[in-house]
Amino acid sequence: LQQIIDHAGSTTPFYQHLGTGKTILDFPVVNKSLIRENFEKFRSEPFKSKPFIRMTTSGSTGTPFTVYQDLNKKNRNYADTLYFAKMAGYSIGHKLYYMKIWSENNKISRLQEWMQNILPVDVIKLDDKVLSDLIRSIENNKRSKGFLGYASAFDGIVQYLNKTGSSPVMGNIRSAIAISESLGPDTRREMNQYFNTNVVSRYSNLENGILAQQCTQNDEFHVNAAS
Repeated sequence: LQQIIDHAGSTTPFYQHLGTGKTILDFPVVNKSLIRENFEKFRSEPFKSKPFIRMTTSGSTGTPFTVYQDLNKKNRNYADTLYFAKMAGYSIGHKLYYMKIWSENNKISRLQEWMQNILPVDVIKLDDKVLSDLIRSIENNKRSKGFLGYASAFDGIVQYLNKTGSSPVMGNIRSAIAISESLGPDTRREMNQYFNTNVVSRYSNLENGILAQQCTQNDEFHVNAAS
């Protein structure tokens, strides 16, 4: 933490008046609006000439926000994602039912869907017809598969299965990861009953990547200390 603080104070125009040797208590609280309005001042001088990757949030849960990542950070995000997904039971090659808001800003191509074995499910359109088709698709495909999506999408699934008096879904679901919203204990329990898999909650964002994820055995979160 002290290295990050000294780095910010010595290389970033917004914090240069602080210099080095300060503590976190000396730093002002900032928000995304302030960063957007002073974006160049938040950029570290040594990194301005280096290659970067532009990362922009969809704005589905707020105002769109852009940050820059270097290749090392991007690669760490890939590694973190694979590591924590495996902790939840997912392996590369499993069919992934990805349930979130899919918009023009974040939709992926059919080629990406095929290469990454992803089935995008737009939660804005998660009505009984979509849920019925989703469950049928899961039951008809016996290969290993996983869920990744908003906790509210899992709420919708268990509410639909409860309403229709469904028996356990035999769909070879190997993992279920809830993102973006708080996962309730009832939904976690009922997802396990219907799909025979332990749902875990992941806390992450586009700017930082994965921050922490629950383990499958209990409610505790494992912090991504490595990144």
